[in-house]
Amino acid sequence: MKSRLVVSGFTLAAVIGLAACGSSSSSGGGSKHELKNVAVSMYARDNPFFAEVVKGIQYEAKRKGVKVSVVWAENDPGQEVTNIQNLITRQPDGLIVSPIDPNALVPPVKQAKAAGIPSVIVTDDIAPSGKQYQLTSMSSDYADTGRIKAQYIVKQLHGQGKVAVVHLIRGLAFTEEQWKGAESVFAKNPGIQIVGQIYAGAAASDKGLNAAENFLTAHPDLNAIYVDNDPLALGVIQAIKQRHVNHKVIVVGADGTPDAMNELKDKTLDLTVDFCGFNEGVRAIDALWDYRTNGKVDTAKPPQQVITQQNVAQQSTALLHGCDGPS
Repeated sequence: MKSRLVVSGFTLAAVIGLAACGSSSSSGGGSKHELKNVAVSMYARDNPFFAEVVKGIQYEAKRKGVKVSVVWAENDPGQEVTNIQNLITRQPDGLIVSPIDPNALVPPVKQAKAAGIPSVIVTDDIAPSGKQYQLTSMSSDYADTGRIKAQYIVKQLHGQGKVAVVHLIRGLAFTEEQWKGAESVFAKNPGIQIVGQIYAGAAASDKGLNAAENFLTAHPDLNAIYVDNDPLALGVIQAIKQRHVNHKVIVVGADGTPDAMNELKDKTLDLTVDFCGFNEGVRAIDALWDYRTNGKVDTAKPPQQVITQQNVAQQSTALLHGCDGPS
């Protein structure tokens, strides 16, 4: 998958250097030995955002001379637990994990810590009971993401209108934290009517299409659809096109995928939030490197970039936040 921007090696290195070094704080306790190999368990390869995270992991690992092995759970929480347990037996110097079921991951991450293997959590959060076993988390402030998306909808609708909600997976921090933020905004705007919420169960466009068709059938006068992420939003957009809806339906997503950028340019998607997946992967490697070499732990949240139809053409500024990797 091509990056959105072609950048020079010098500029990229500068960006990554800032992202890696600017937010570490000393925690003590890091074991002082070289980071030679890292094992990675990722959610699903069919989501472009996860591909960007892996690209960042592999890029920074290569720069530092670290070997990386990546396995995919393909949306199966049980498979992910098995994957991590198998990776632990290899005794890597570090583990990078993208949670599917935040509760199911607590035992294997605890097992990794007991084996002396630090775990960095990416793309989402582990359950609160498991945070004591992780080294750090690189997931974004998803409550803020939800607030941003809801505020945009309220502003565009001038505080009045019907809104449907298409969620990803029930119980996932990415879903639940976003909705906490969004709901807090909608609650302050009584003119906004939430007509329903559907949990799609997977980040797939066909799931978004089915959910949107249900909403548009029940509410043909729908004004906006709040969507957890871009793959679902692509299906929502397809449903609106197929229905030949003759009024504006606002659609907001998240992830900042290349397909979402195209939909913004085509004015079929209204807003996405770029979580800077490449940068998240880079920082995950850097967090393990810093911990292994000097005992420091990076606890800063990664940047988010709000992209709309109005600013999508000027996204060269995204590089300043480390959102893009080499083409």
